Amino acid sequence: MSSRLVLWSHRSIVATIIHEWTHRLLPHHVHDGAFAALQQALFLRIDAAAACPPLAGEEGLQLQYSASLYDLQDLPDPLVAHADGGLGEAWCWAMTTARELAPSQLTAEALAAEISGRYKNWILQLEAAPAAAAARAQTVADAAAAAKANRDELRRANDLLRTVSILLGVAGVAVLLEAFMLLKLFSFGGA
Repeated sequence: MSSRLVLWSHRSIVATIIHEWTHRLLPHHVHDGAFAALQQALFLRIDAAAACPPLAGEEGLQLQYSASLYDLQDLPDPLVAHADGGLGEAWCWAMTTARELAPSQLTAEALAAEISGRYKNWILQLEAAPAAAAARAQTVADAAAAAKANRDELRRANDLLRTVSILLGVAGVAVLLEAFMLLKLFSFGGA
């Protein structure tokens, strides 16, 4: 029997036990992002411990590579609407959360509670995202409309100022011509 077959067997057995234990720790999360995150965190903890060379061989179990898309079958509606069915975003969230929390000193039960809470908050953010995006788009549209109205008002004020300046210039020239005629009349005693 080759050592690779033994390693594969031990890895499969441990991965299956962790998978089923994750179901017990998160009974209300069946193959969703929280489930995948907790399972991956437990895999990472076991890999970090790696104190089982008799079982795993020199390279350890490397359970972190045992996670699969099977663990993300039950995704919530806000994710399913994405082009890839939400798998990419859910996988990214699960792996990031697992890598962040795996080194913590939390027990497996506390880790499950923490991940479950974070998952609920993340789903709430996803559900609120379209409304927030619509609100941001409306804010941008309102700002653009206000800027256009401001530009139009400035253009009207500029046009009015230009018209008044031209009229004052014409009136000034008329006054100067009248003053010149009066000066000529008084200076030279008539026409």
